[in-house]
Amino acid sequence: MLANLRLTLRNLATLLCLIAHAQATYKLQERYSWTELDFAFPNPGLKRQALASGDYIPQNALPVGMEHWGNRLFVTVPRWRDGIPATLTYINMDHTPAGSPELIPYPDWHSNTAGDCANSITTAYRIKADECGRLWVLDAGTLGLLNTTTYPCPYAVNVFDLRTNKRVRRYELRPDDINANTFIVNIAVDIGKSCNDAFAYFTDELGYGMIVYSWEQNKSWRFSGHSFFFPDPLRGDFNIGGVNYQWSNEGVFGMSLSPIRSDGYRTMFFSPLASHRQFAVSTRILRDKSRVENSFHDFVALDERGPNSHTTAHVMSDDGIELFNLIDQNAVGCWHSSMPYQPQFHGVVDRDDVGLIFPV
Repeated sequence: MLANLRLTLRNLATLLCLIAHAQATYKLQERYSWTELDFAFPNPGLKRQALASGDYIPQNALPVGMEHWGNRLFVTVPRWRDGIPATLTYINMDHTPAGSPELIPYPDWHSNTAGDCANSITTAYRIKADECGRLWVLDAGTLGLLNTTTYPCPYAVNVFDLRTNKRVRRYELRPDDINANTFIVNIAVDIGKSCNDAFAYFTDELGYGMIVYSWEQNKSWRFSGHSFFFPDPLRGDFNIGGVNYQWSNEGVFGMSLSPIRSDGYRTMFFSPLASHRQFAVSTRILRDKSRVENSFHDFVALDERGPNSHTTAHVMSDDGIELFNLIDQNAVGCWHSSMPYQPQFHGVVDRDDVGLIFPV
């Protein structure tokens, strides 16, 4: 959903978020929707064969991550269940401007082979395209979910050149970057003075940490143990789509990056899922491996968003406007980062009790 929101960002969010108590005056326009995902198999015979063998089980496919670049909308389909023929896919938006299009494996079918660790993507969640024409994909290397999870491949950062559709780098995370509970759910990419001055940040929701990868150094490191990465024990009660349930273990999840500030760095904003609060830290700290153990006071707690304000994915525009999903409210919220992070300065872009139930 956030990938679609970025297409209307400049026309909408500035007006809404510069006004305190902004109310939804604009309905998001649905562009693509599916009851079951379909894939662009090379020919009908191969599709029938995949259906017969169980390699393709339509009802098991769930889109999770989206990213827009040029005329393509990239969609990830994690292999949480059997029958997912491709995990990294795209839609050609020129060829199919609306409807329920088939998903095209990216960059090709072979590169979506589960378990082919060195050459393929096994399971992708979130993805990010940068201003240098690169698509950043973290391969979780897993099959299944929760107690069904197996680990045929290690966590690996994969970067594709979107102009040539070739993979230009694969980097396996170090054993010290993860722990027994690691579940990496989000990615943000920070471009500095040049395309080589690039860093990727990953949130570890269940391992309670943040992982940093430097493109230029081709190295990674982990910030962990900070209390801001953990769930709030008072905010583990969720009410979504008329269903009440408790998620008490969900830590740092959504994050966004501000525009570059006068000191040459950005502000990283992040939120645990089981929390109503947002936190912030300068990328000057995250970019510096030597600060892993001595940066506690460089992280800042902002105010709470208010009641029923659990949030998942975030994104921030070049103008400093943050959009974030409000899963308890079936809504998408917004905030201008020049203003205090207080409920009276938050707006609602849209609310839909049918189409926006649990926007992730």
